[in-house]
Amino acid sequence: MRLPANWREETIYTAMDGRTVSRIRSDDGRSYIRKPVSPNSRELWIYENVLGELPLVYPRILVNPLSEGGMIEEHSRWIWFEDLGPLKHEYDLKTARALVRTVARWHNADMESESRVPKQGLKPSYREAAVELVSKREHYAAVASEYGMDPRKLAGIYSELERSRPSDELVFSHGDLHVGNYAFANGRLCVMDWEHAHLSSRHWDLFHLIDLTHPLYPRKIELEWRDALLHDYFTETDKLGMRLDRRTFLAEYMLFAAVYSLWMLRLIRSDLEKPDCVWTHAQLRRQADETARILHQLLQR
Repeated sequence: MRLPANWREETIYTAMDGRTVSRIRSDDGRSYIRKPVSPNSRELWIYENVLGELPLVYPRILVNPLSEGGMIEEHSRWIWFEDLGPLKHEYDLKTARALVRTVARWHNADMESESRVPKQGLKPSYREAAVELVSKREHYAAVASEYGMDPRKLAGIYSELERSRPSDELVFSHGDLHVGNYAFANGRLCVMDWEHAHLSSRHWDLFHLIDLTHPLYPRKIELEWRDALLHDYFTETDKLGMRLDRRTFLAEYMLFAAVYSLWMLRLIRSDLEKPDCVWTHAQLRRQADETARILHQLLQR
């Protein structure tokens, strides 16, 4: 359905697949955020069946202002959200601490009976990433050496992988919790883009929030944030009655983050070799440097 002639559309984000998220301004001064429904997206289902049990930390879905029936069908082309205004996507400790406590809340959601929540996200599972690290050990060692990794420290990752067994626990996960998907808006924490929500390890959301890098959003964070954020997560899980063994959980997180940081470093190096990558070489080189710095930290623990 086309917009009325006196309505205005402003593109605010273009996804890697070319889909655009727009701010729509109507002739009566109201504004909305319009997002195309991606193929196989479960975002509407997640809104209807999961998010209502959580604090309001997500933009509300609105009735399509152009629909006659006043209802949004699951297979409609667009989703219309409330407009929270201009959002500032920057890493800062206040936002991250508020978010990690909320993450603990949705990790406590009861998902045992929700068979429609997928168990696969955007990236390979932890087990898949670990298998790849082992099967392509020489390739990963070569990439790590480019960034001055101590071979003995790198060998420690493989030793840990050989003797560790990751937890089988699965929790509700946002799935893509990089800084471009959350912000404070008018004093309210807002988490967006739930289309990749799935069941995953507790470490998945935490890794995205604490240690995952992104080509568009420089981290600029202090090194001690990791400890502070994990401490806040433990404090909140204790309040919710989830008694985690802190020592075991921390050891598992450090290995999880090291595995994915090394996996990410190789992925970024691969992107740098592509002639048609959506990111610039400057963005990728900065991301690679940040990822290498984080991996150095993790290997020192």
